[in-house]
Amino acid sequence: MTIQNGHLIWEEVYEKIIELDSKIFACIDKTLLSDYEKRKMIFEYLCNNLEYDFDAFIDLVLGSKKFSINFDEITYMNPTKQYRIVTEIFKTDHKLFNNYFLFKVIDRIKIGKYKKGFSGGESIRRIFEKGKGMCNSDSIVYKLLLEYNNIYSAIYICDNKMIRPHVLNLVYDRENDSYSFDDISTYTADCVEKNVTPDMYFDYDCKYANEVMNQGFIPSKPEEASLYKINNIPMKDGFAFYKYDPEYISFLIDRKINEWHRQFILEIDSNVELPSNIVSLKNNTKRL
Repeated sequence: MTIQNGHLIWEEVYEKIIELDSKIFACIDKTLLSDYEKRKMIFEYLCNNLEYDFDAFIDLVLGSKKFSINFDEITYMNPTKQYRIVTEIFKTDHKLFNNYFLFKVIDRIKIGKYKKGFSGGESIRRIFEKGKGMCNSDSIVYKLLLEYNNIYSAIYICDNKMIRPHVLNLVYDRENDSYSFDDISTYTADCVEKNVTPDMYFDYDCKYANEVMNQGFIPSKPEEASLYKINNIPMKDGFAFYKYDPEYISFLIDRKINEWHRQFILEIDSNVELPSNIVSLKNNTKRL
């Protein structure tokens, strides 16, 4: 796949999406499936066939920040001190790490060579060529697959108490005129050590996002909400709209693909709040 100035050629990406879609729905008549059934099949396929790109994430963090510690010294530290140093670097609660991740970080520090971070295009290419993704690339590929199947998905940035903001999908359900969250990358990271299933990361509401997934921000004082930002984007309840690649939107519009984009939100505008109708549908007996 070709990358120009950090961006992929959308025609090439779209061809890969069509190939991937044919694998997901091989020998299945999609016309017999509801939007929700197609959404769940796409989600579960990606969860079961992608790995979390720990190396890319670690490089992204270590290669883009300056630290006051001498990484060479970590090699000679005892495991307890290594653990403390790593958690200080990533500025998060120990419970949000698994041991696999911690040891990967320590190994990367020992190697001492980090990339300054992958471009968005490179992250997406790694999904198709290596079967590995991070939150941004997983969310974009999932969005493209959904929208190839005429299911609208927006991408949102949120605070998840990690060193970098998290990205996940908000998916529209036409039958119920509602939205809910899906999060592929948190599943692929968690499943390395935790006893989890894809369903736990599929079709959830804001309450579940806040209380279970540690996503979003609930201000203790009302005035804090207006001050909270990620990447200079104003946050509402800890979420901000992901300003989407205008070249992709132009690609869709030029080819008259998914004109229904226009009935939702202007995807080149980053100042878009969460919709009010976010409802989890998976506990509805009709959905089982």
